[in-house]
Amino acid sequence: GCNNTEGKFDCYCYAGYRTDSDGVSCVGCEYPHYGTNCSQTCQCSGRGECDAVKGCICDQGWTGVSCNVDVDECDQPEACHETQLCENMYGSYICSCPAGWQTNNDDKCVGMFL
Repeated sequence: GCNNTEGKFDCYCYAGYRTDSDGVSCVGCEYPHYGTNCSQTCQCSGRGECDAVKGCICDQGWTGVSCNVDVDECDQPEACHETQLCENMYGSYICSCPAGWQTNNDDKCVGMFL
């Protein structure tokens, strides 16, 4: 859009676009740039995709501006069944049963009877 002011006008573009060399047209950000006037640079650490408006959209298991912060899925109550142990891994997690227990068809831990 453009704003008329006395004796001149100023044009601006929405996030994900920048003003073209003509000073009036808007063109989309080119990778790896994003944001207002394409002034920011995506550095997604190979764990996400660069969005021209928002920046890094992180893969599952990762968060942060550069997708370099491991999400601790074990902090989420739905990660594992309440009878299972949850172990956070780098970029993922593992659900397992305590010693002497095994997983049944419903992903619940049941005691092994000898």
